[in-house]
Amino acid sequence: IAQNVTAGTVSAKGGDGSYYNATYTAGGGGGGLIYIGYQNLTGTFTFNVSEGLGANRGYPGTAGSAATFKIW
Repeated sequence: IAQNVTAGTVSAKGGDGSYYNATYTAGGGGGGLIYIGYQNLTGTFTFNVSEGLGANRGYPGTAGSAATFKIW
């Protein structure tokens, strides 16, 4: 939360799962949560809150979410 915000790229991507062997694999991590509150915004944001990939037969994570909102 800030009075004056200059937009840019913000990333909170989930991590990819790891591979141990054909039997033991890990799922991907979930994407993050980004909230940006502002009074004055300059520019446009690009957000990456995508899910991480699952390894081998592991499932992918779930995508996160991002939002901007004017607070004054």
